[in-house]
Amino acid sequence: MKALPQLGDGETPALVALVYLHRFSQSADLLAAVRATLVATITRRTCSALIRPSSDLPPELKPDSAALDHPLPSREELNRW
Repeated sequence: MKALPQLGDGETPALVALVYLHRFSQSADLLAAVRATLVATITRRTCSALIRPSSDLPPELKPDSAALDHPLPSREELNRW
């Protein structure tokens, strides 16, 4: 958690994918670290993506976030690949 705000070197664009964060969204320490990461990414050329099963964000993250809803692909769409 402490390393999250330091991710990215500020020179090279980076993407941080936080997967399964919803399982720990009740942790105040984790939410504070994620919020600090979102704020730090502004100057570090780093983008953070929260990968979750729903677009409902914890209230602490809503001011600094945008939610995108995408449906799961159909079986036909998966078979095209």
